[in-house]
Amino acid sequence: MMENDLIYGECQKTSVRVQNLYAERYPNRTQPSRRAFKNVCDKLGQTGSLNTRKSEREKRKTNEGNEIRVLTMVAQNPHISSRQIERESGINRRSVLRILHH
Repeated sequence: MMENDLIYGECQKTSVRVQNLYAERYPNRTQPSRRAFKNVCDKLGQTGSLNTRKSEREKRKTNEGNEIRVLTMVAQNPHISSRQIERESGINRRSVLRILHH
């Protein structure tokens, strides 16, 4: 969508003009919806950038005890599902998946 950023300036910040010019310049590409162009134009108008703001919040750290429990359960039963681990251990499924994919 970097092209949108450049086209945006040329079209005097109007999402309909941006969409039309994008379609004209890139006819072989899938055309994003009007809403997608409006969102891009709104974000550029409000923030001056398409970059997402980095969160000030500190990232979660996985509890070492939970990590050991999850890995032990998988070692005992390699076919166990993340949902089953969640039910049996009480550890949130997203945490289970984070542990397994790390």
